[in-house]
Amino acid sequence: MTYYSQTSQDFIIDKLLKRKKKGFFFDIGAHDGITFSNSYFFEKERGWNGICVEPIPDVFEKLKKNRNCNLINGAISETSENTTFIKVSGYSEMLSGISKFRDSRHQERTLSEISQYGGQMEEIEIRTYSFDEVFQKFNIKKIDYLSLDIEGGEFEVLQSINFGKYNISILTVENNYQSSKIRNMMSTKGYYLLLIIGADDFYIKKDILLSVIKQILKDWSLIKIFFKVRLKLIYNSLKIIMKTANKNKRY
Repeated sequence: MTYYSQTSQDFIIDKLLKRKKKGFFFDIGAHDGITFSNSYFFEKERGWNGICVEPIPDVFEKLKKNRNCNLINGAISETSENTTFIKVSGYSEMLSGISKFRDSRHQERTLSEISQYGGQMEEIEIRTYSFDEVFQKFNIKKIDYLSLDIEGGEFEVLQSINFGKYNISILTVENNYQSSKIRNMMSTKGYYLLLIIGADDFYIKKDILLSVIKQILKDWSLIKIFFKVRLKLIYNSLKIIMKTANKNKRY
């Protein structure tokens, strides 16, 4: 069985949801629908339905050929409007994002990769849709898994979601710069930060947390992942403590 995510997101979600069949996904920033896809496995292997969102017109054409679910050529944002989008071509294509949300660090990373690997940036106009608009259009009742990977604007999108109204079980959110603002906000919305793998935060709705933990304890492959991640967090914390201690010794 083949998984497609960049850092095992689909493998982990599949295990946490007990290999659930006929679920529903919402993949925001789906790209071509296969490359590093967090949702393709669920559509192909588990018979899920869902929505894939991709703003870049030529990439969206690939998405249409690759996927059978509901598709949106646009972006999800806090409001429905036309907006400026930075399209990156070449090696760094997946760093494309809405202009007004681009972090200066993200822009520097994009320029550095273009300098190293080639490619270019250009401005295009795209349509954005609010979460409410999409939910109403497709009459969505429940989302088992929401993947949010939009290269900026994650906080604004999450803040715009009425989590009391919409039932979302598990989210993975790309959090490139480890924003505590996103993590604090998700906690107030009733979600527990279960894992951090690569750039992605894994959030679990607190009312299903106990069943998720029970599932982890039954599955050795999940236990190994959690053990490895926790060890890495402890190691990184110790490095920071030692670095701080060494700095203090100098003064």
